[in-house]
Amino acid sequence: PNPTPTPTPTPTPTLGLTQHDPDQVRLIDAGQLGKLALDDQLRAEIAGSRAFHGFVEAGDIASFAPTYKLLVPKLGGGGGGGGIGRCSTRVGPVWHDAQGKRAYSAEKNRVPAWCDRVLSHELDGSSRKLVCTGFGRSDALVTSDHAPVYASYDLRIPPPIKQEEPLYQARQ
Repeated sequence: PNPTPTPTPTPTPTLGLTQHDPDQVRLIDAGQLGKLALDDQLRAEIAGSRAFHGFVEAGDIASFAPTYKLLVPKLGGGGGGGGIGRCSTRVGPVWHDAQGKRAYSAEKNRVPAWCDRVLSHELDGSSRKLVCTGFGRSDALVTSDHAPVYASYDLRIPPPIKQEEPLYQARQ
């Protein structure tokens, strides 16, 4: 008997692309992030109820540049090792553009993407007790080819039930 052939995995695009595209980086530089976000895979999967059912994203990813495949500054000694550890995206002293923004790496044809996300889920029947008050990307940490994403929330819970209220009283 012939063994069942193993299907060849296809690349999973994050922005509808499977390889680095200089035009995409130009859109990022021009601040046209909404156009890039239209092809976002996670948004499409959630909207189509194929993933993370009931979850919502903290905010609009188009409010900040993609967080993945950024250049990382080379830390420490010389040599041809490319920096610390196995990450080969480490470069010399130039790891940002003329405006001081972190630059994207074209190495390995990786696509700049919003890989780092914040999702939340509330119990059915809750009345929006979790309210996002801040959402964004931080470029303060540059030790990875991912930029950290943060979200802050207000948790709005009702005051406790007082002892004299009927719901608190034991049934007799």
